[in-house]
Amino acid sequence: MAGADAAAGVPSSAERGDLTVLCCTANIGNTLFTEFGGWVPKNGALPASAKTEGFYDVIAVGMQECVFGVSAEDLKDLETEGFGKNDEEDEDEDGARHSESRLSVDAEAGRERRRSSSPRVSPKSGRRRSPSPKSTKSQGGWGSLLMDRVDGKCTEHINEVFQEHLGPDYVLTAKIRKMQMRLRVYTHKSVEVLKDSVQTSFCNTGLNMGVVRVANKGGQIVKLTACKGKTATTLCFVNSHLAAHEGHAAERDASIHKIMDGVEVGRRQIDFSHQCDYSFWMGDMNYRTDFLPVEPGLAKGEDKKADRAAVWARVHSLTEDITGADVGKATAARKLLWQADELMRGSVGLENPELDAPITLTRDALNGWQTLRPMFRPTFKVIRDTPHDYVEKRIPSYTDKVLWTHQPGFHDRIRSHVYNSFPDFLTSDHKPVHCGFTIVPTLAPRGQAAPLFEVVSPPDDVAIKIAAFDLSCKNIVRSVESRDVPDPYLKFYCSTAGLIDKFKPKGKEKKGLLGALHKGAKQVVKNITGSSSTPQTTWKKNDVNPDWEGEIKFMKLQIPPDVGMKAFCELHLLIACLDHDDGAADDRLGVVSVCIADLFAHPGGVFELKDAPLRNNGKLCGMLSAKFVTFHSNGPDEQNKPFMDKVAAAKVMTD
Repeated sequence: MAGADAAAGVPSSAERGDLTVLCCTANIGNTLFTEFGGWVPKNGALPASAKTEGFYDVIAVGMQECVFGVSAEDLKDLETEGFGKNDEEDEDEDGARHSESRLSVDAEAGRERRRSSSPRVSPKSGRRRSPSPKSTKSQGGWGSLLMDRVDGKCTEHINEVFQEHLGPDYVLTAKIRKMQMRLRVYTHKSVEVLKDSVQTSFCNTGLNMGVVRVANKGGQIVKLTACKGKTATTLCFVNSHLAAHEGHAAERDASIHKIMDGVEVGRRQIDFSHQCDYSFWMGDMNYRTDFLPVEPGLAKGEDKKADRAAVWARVHSLTEDITGADVGKATAARKLLWQADELMRGSVGLENPELDAPITLTRDALNGWQTLRPMFRPTFKVIRDTPHDYVEKRIPSYTDKVLWTHQPGFHDRIRSHVYNSFPDFLTSDHKPVHCGFTIVPTLAPRGQAAPLFEVVSPPDDVAIKIAAFDLSCKNIVRSVESRDVPDPYLKFYCSTAGLIDKFKPKGKEKKGLLGALHKGAKQVVKNITGSSSTPQTTWKKNDVNPDWEGEIKFMKLQIPPDVGMKAFCELHLLIACLDHDDGAADDRLGVVSVCIADLFAHPGGVFELKDAPLRNNGKLCGMLSAKFVTFHSNGPDEQNKPFMDKVAAAKVMTD
């Protein structure tokens, strides 16, 4: 956003200071660990590649398969209560020492059934809350109690080892656990987390137990606003464990869509990746090395299936080349493995010779998100207690990943300074990964009493007035399967709540084009969802290529008195495409985000969106086009003639 920064007079990174963020992910392998092997740095220390001394401001830790400490006494209790001793090893997938504990599956399923059958709904957020435990027996019997006992032991151990490792300067700001998955966010004491900004949620995508999905697979999210000085940066962290096994990439894609649709933070009409300045996704994502498209000669037989032994030998030789002395062979080996990775394949920038430059995903899962190309060996499936010896039953793969996305205009404000795996972590068949970021923090328009999407009442004396016209979408598809053709409409939000309103120009009736604009602005649009003050278009019946020709949406973005234009220009206009439904809540079809600074990049003219990607739940779901005219006003709505003249001129110019 270098150009926009200069135009708006935004303070430089040096004037703001940096915000440093570390994302750490590890499949623990349901084994007790006491050593980190480097994947979480001691005392949160920054690496030399950060080009500055100090510590990370925010450390997010995602753990999968993180349950341990089931004693022989516990197992005997399980047998007595009928849970059985069934800890059958999943040797096909996760090796002789790993098991998907029947204890944790049964206990978690019992909890989820109770939540499903007797939900309590928060009147403020509409989120489902689990019932308060009243008696052990009614909450799932001794199996559930035993799971709580085991979890208590695990949590106590994790608290101790992390506190000792990170030191007294870090605070556990947020945590969430579902079955064997844990997401914990630590912040340094020098960072203030905005009051009431911390939100957590989850979505299970694992074993189907009838009325519920179990959390052996799924995603967890933490959202918060981190403040340093006069900055307030909104961050989201997702920890995920996706569907396992080779050949199941489509299931992993579907799990991502379900997680993004199912987690509940902020406003339902806007997915979390469009609510936050920066979003991070980490975990055992289970995307595998699919080498046959890279070297078709490894197929055999009439059905042209891969010769598994030949593929394993070929991939294993490439993993050896990566750390070999021959730089040319190492580079060539990495490129082949990147091209064979199910998630990275086809990404924009994959062939970029600048190896520390991020790539942008084009797959229909986390579409538009970014990651770095791993310079290290594949993280799975490693023989436990060895640094990098691979199990022959599984093709070595980069299953453990960290990805990120950001709001438009912030591309130049985030830099990844480290992306490593840690072979010295020996207790699992995965190698942990971490990725560190240096971020130019966002100036703070958000007051202590105004977290994202909370309704506030700012003064009416300073505002940016916006007219949106020539609105259209094309090729709308749903991110989840449905036979229904959508009835789409557009609704406008601001990334900070309470600052956007629709307004109706006042004054004498005009003739000609200007009169038509006034008439259009005065039309009363039937309130479809939400507050009547939220600007929105009419809805189009059964239309995947809607065109709101003739509709002009007038909106006003208030500037609170304690917020300057510099901070205001770092906000975003969010355009949600929703599916009108008479009998249920309107579904989200996609969202486009526009940086407010970009609306002012064409003084006296028009800012045009042309086929902007309409994304929903990490999937490309269509394109949106629109034109905008802006006007800076510090007077009442009656003083609209200069603005309306500007809109009329722009409309004539672009027609």
